[in-house]
Amino acid sequence: MTQFTPSERAQFVAIADILICGDDIMPAASQANIAGERLDRLLALRPEFRRLLKDALDATRDMDSREAVQFLNAEQPAWFGPLSLLAAAAYFMNQEVRDALNYPGQQSRPVLPIEENDPIDSELLNPVIQRGPIYRMPPK
Repeated sequence: MTQFTPSERAQFVAIADILICGDDIMPAASQANIAGERLDRLLALRPEFRRLLKDALDATRDMDSREAVQFLNAEQPAWFGPLSLLAAAAYFMNQEVRDALNYPGQQSRPVLPIEENDPIDSELLNPVIQRGPIYRMPPK
């Protein structure tokens, strides 16, 4: 498994700071501790991003952060997509960020008994019914 060095993690944060800069209300990516446990948790969930992130960081090692973002966005979108997704996901995992947005995170909301038998609005289903079934048989 590819491990990230402290300097690679710092490089990831510097690039993320260009993508997610702070202001008076919201912290910057570097203030949200995105390169530690949060990044590791995300990479455990999406292990295919590990190699892509490593490649992006290797390719931009000698660039400043702004140049790295421009290069990755223009020349290597297959690396830029996962890097920016990891930065944003790690950022929004931070409780301080969620508090600033007044977002509690995902919450389960059970169906209320009064909602169980709510009629389905047929106007919503009509286009689907009129279209008819569309599907493909799986290959044998």
